[in-house]
Order: sequence, then C-alpha cells, then structure tokens
Amino acid sequence: MFNWITVVCTGNICRSPFGEAVLKRLLPQKIIVSAGLITEQSNLVGVEADKLAQSLAKELGYSLKKHKAQQLSIELCQKSDLILIMEEWQKARIVKLYPKCREKIMLFSHWKGEECIPDPFQKKEEVFKSCFNSILNGSKSWAEKLKFS
Repeated sequence: MFNWITVVCTGNICRSPFGEAVLKRLLPQKIIVSAGLITEQSNLVGVEADKLAQSLAKELGYSLKKHKAQQLSIELCQKSDLILIMEEWQKARIVKLYPKCREKIMLFSHWKGEECIPDPFQKKEEVFKSCFNSILNGSKSWAEKLKFS
C-alpha cells in the first residue's frame, strides 16, 4: 500500500510543491507532502514557493500560496511509502543520507519514460511551463497506478 507519498526536489520551492498539489487533487485519499534536498543549506526552510511557480500553478488551477519549504528528513523518509524524485542524482543523495529508504525511491517521470524533470529555478517562463507540463503528465500516470493501492 502506498498511503504516504513524499515528492522531492532540490529546494522545495518549484517542482515538488507543484507535484504535491497536483497529486493531492488526483489522490485525495493519500497523504502527500513535499520536501527538498538542500532546503536547509540554502536557507529556504519556511520560504514560500517561487513566485513564477505560484503564478503558473495558479494559471493551471492549483494554489501554492500556503506552501512552506521543508528539508527532507529521516522522519519523512521513514513515514513515506513512496518517495518521488525529479532527477536521478537525487536518489544517490537520499540513499547516502538514508540507506534504508532506497527501495521507496522512484522517478516522478518513471511511467512517462522520461529520465528527469529538470530544475526550472531562475530560468525563463518557458522552462517552467515545460517542467510543470512534465509534472502534470507524471502525476496523472502515478495517480492511475496508485488509485487503488
């Protein structure tokens, strides 16, 4: 059973908050949270989602207004049944920090055959739109797979 899903990206201010919002809508019976891998070291803990991310999410019908960035922790990893990452390097980082969580980690874009969802932070709007489109597609694929788990 996959009841607790943690969506992970680098800073928890662009990709993972949007992935969390989309999955929450598609899988309302699941617990879905997001976190970042370098949120603490980048002084982003408690910071709201990136302004462009908020704006584009709103255009797509999602709100990131209440989001506050948090660092991925051992507690989150232990609670999680599934940890969805945006890029392959993130798996190595999580496994190095929390080796027992290795089997829970999957790419957000796994079912779409994409290798990763690149970080749009501080990039042009077109990059954000492409990123969010990949997240929407990945979310739909995960929702189909997890709907009855």
